[in-house]
Amino acid sequence: MFKINTLIFSAFSFIVSSIFSMTFAVIDPATVLTAGDGATDDQFGWSVAMDGNTAVVGAYLDDEGDQDSGSVYIYENDGAGNWAFKQKLTAQRYEPDDTNLPADADTNPDLVVDYQRDAWFGYSVAIHGDLLVVGTPFFDKDGGEDDEAKDLLDSGAVYIYKKSGGVWGLNTRFTIEDDGAKNGDWFGNSVAVYDDTVAVGTLLQSAGGSGGVHILHRDTDGKWNQQFAQTANAALALEEQKTLLPLNAQKEDWFGRSVAINKRTIVVGSDGSDGDLSSSGSAYVFTRDANHNWNLQAKLQPSDKKLFSNFGISVSIDSNTLIVGADGADGSATDDSKGAAYIFSRDFDGRGREVKKATASDGAAGDKFGRSVVIK
Repeated sequence: MFKINTLIFSAFSFIVSSIFSMTFAVIDPATVLTAGDGATDDQFGWSVAMDGNTAVVGAYLDDEGDQDSGSVYIYENDGAGNWAFKQKLTAQRYEPDDTNLPADADTNPDLVVDYQRDAWFGYSVAIHGDLLVVGTPFFDKDGGEDDEAKDLLDSGAVYIYKKSGGVWGLNTRFTIEDDGAKNGDWFGNSVAVYDDTVAVGTLLQSAGGSGGVHILHRDTDGKWNQQFAQTANAALALEEQKTLLPLNAQKEDWFGRSVAINKRTIVVGSDGSDGDLSSSGSAYVFTRDANHNWNLQAKLQPSDKKLFSNFGISVSIDSNTLIVGADGADGSATDDSKGAAYIFSRDFDGRGREVKKATASDGAAGDKFGRSVVIK
């Protein structure tokens, strides 16, 4: 049993009152959040995240720094239901030679602007506790040596912020390591954070865009490092496995389209995975062992899987309950789908058991119900 105290949504939302019974309602918003400096086509609201009394909203096509460079807006609730704008973030970085890692959110003299044209800062956002993560999938990584030919276009980046003294300040910017990054990885397409762990979807990584997920961990001295993983393929030696990968990876699996973390569990959506049905989709569940390695626990698919369901387009997890969106369910390749969301309960062995398929009672073709899901 769980409850929802506050919802942030675009138009239509559903309330799950229990994993065994469901209540649906069209909800009139008590508060409408807007960007005070917003402009046409900023895409304010493309990504949203909430933790406690803090709400984060991405506007990935905002022109604050450069055309479509993107930005993120932060709002806080006073506890009485009143929301107020607190801060706006744009891409920044610390100079490469800066050895003064930020211990708090005070302005650091070596902090400089880092926005790029068409980088899409804010395409994905996540927040938990004192950490906020922003995905920037079209970020161009500098190849160094003042040689633009060595730059990695659209390889992507994530920015991790830490709250101190009521202000969010940059903690670090992270890109894929030099030996693994390539043009068009889209690192930062999706992000999730829980305590000291960050998961980053890399939608077009690996051959043919099968995808991948990188896991970052903050150690005791505050530094961020990439954790090792047991890939779903389990074909490489452990020391070579730095990315979660899909089982029997295929072209356009879109593994990492969505990610979610709760405690020692990561859920990864792979809405393009086929099996025997094109784009039927899958969701993978990984758990962390005592050695901080991530291992595949289960591969989830709906009991009524169909062509073009896009199962895994969105994922969310809280304790032992998982929700997986399938915005193509009950539709076809012509994009006329009504959509659905599937609820799974994790059994004693850690594997998922499908409990409920949620659909909109008044659903119509093209609604895309399940495009985004959240459970708290």
